[in-house]
Amino acid sequence: MLGSLLNIKKAMEAINKILPFGLKVKNLVPFFRVTKLVSFAGFAIFMMNR
Repeated sequence: MLGSLLNIKKAMEAINKILPFGLKVKNLVPFFRVTKLVSFAGFAIFMMNR
């Protein structure tokens, strides 16, 4: 469990180095969650209407 948390922390630090304009991964997580939810809802609506 602790090892996976360390891996996640290292991955977040690596991504933070790549992102421009001082963006942080923690600030972008809600955006990705909303995008995932909207895309899933759109796909579900599409499948129901087929």
